Amino acid sequence: MSAPIIAVTGITGQQGGAVAKKLLALGCKVRGITRNTSSPSATKWSNQGVEMVAADMKDSESFKKALDGATSMFLVTQVHMFNSDNEYKEGKNAIDAAKAAGVNDIVYSAVGNASNAPQVPHFASKHKVEQYIQSNGFKYTFVRPAFFMENYSPTGQMPAMAPKDGVIKGLIPGDVKLQMVATEDIGNVAAIALSDRDKYAGRTIELSGDELTGDEMAATLTKVTGKPYKYSYWGVFRYFLRYIVRDMAHMADFFVSTGYAGDIPQLRKEFPDLQTWEQWVTKNKIGQ
Repeated sequence: MSAPIIAVTGITGQQGGAVAKKLLALGCKVRGITRNTSSPSATKWSNQGVEMVAADMKDSESFKKALDGATSMFLVTQVHMFNSDNEYKEGKNAIDAAKAAGVNDIVYSAVGNASNAPQVPHFASKHKVEQYIQSNGFKYTFVRPAFFMENYSPTGQMPAMAPKDGVIKGLIPGDVKLQMVATEDIGNVAAIALSDRDKYAGRTIELSGDELTGDEMAATLTKVTGKPYKYSYWGVFRYFLRYIVRDMAHMADFFVSTGYAGDIPQLRKEFPDLQTWEQWVTKNKIGQ
C-alpha cells in the first residue's frame, strides 16, 4: 500500500516550505502546490523528491485536480491588506476543491486569537476560513501563530522595523508585551499535526515561542550583538496608518488591547524546540 499523500500549499513560501521540510524529515510523502512549477524554488523541492503540481487558489477546479489522491492538506492563505474578502474567497476555493477531491484532513495556518479579533480584517477573514473548514466536516487542526519573528528581518514583510543602526522599531509602545513565533516553528508544528492526526485532529493551537516588550527585545539585541540597541515606538506612523492601511492600524490596536493567546510554558512542554527571540536573533544574525 502506497504512503498517503500530504498536499502542501504555499510550499515556495516560508510557512509551506517549513512544513514540507519537516514532513520529509518525518518520512512523509509530500505534494507541493504552487502557481509556477518551473520556478527555482519549485525546482528545489522537486529535486528533493516532492511532487510539484501547478494550481491557483483563485481557480477551484485547478486545485481539485492538484489534490486528486491526497489524503491531507496543509493550507495557508495569503493576506490581502486592502481587501480581506479575497483571502476568504481563495481559502473557500481551496476547501471546496479539497472536499470535491476527497481530502479528509486539513491543517490550517490561521492567526493567533483569531476568534477574538473581529476588528482586524485579515484576522477576521482567517477565522471565517476556519469556520468554513469546520462546517464542511473535515478533520481539522488550526495552528494560530502569533506575530512572525521574521517581520523583524531585513528580508521580511516589514523590513522597516528590522534592527539597524542601534534601533528596532515597532507599532506599539515599548512597555507592551507582544507574543512572537518563528515561521520555521509554525511549519514544524503544522507538520507534526499532519503526521499524527489521531492526536491533533480537532485541536486549535495558539502558537507562540516568546513574549517580550519592545524594550526587552532591544535589550536582547544588545546582549546578542554586543551593540547598544533601543526600541523606537512609531506612534505617529501608527496614527496615520488608519488612513493608509487600516488593517495594520487595527492590528496594532489589537496588540495593545487584546493580544495573542499562546500558553508558552505549556507549548514548550509539547513542542520543546520552539525558538525564543534570543535564539532566533542569534541563529539568523539579526542586527549584527
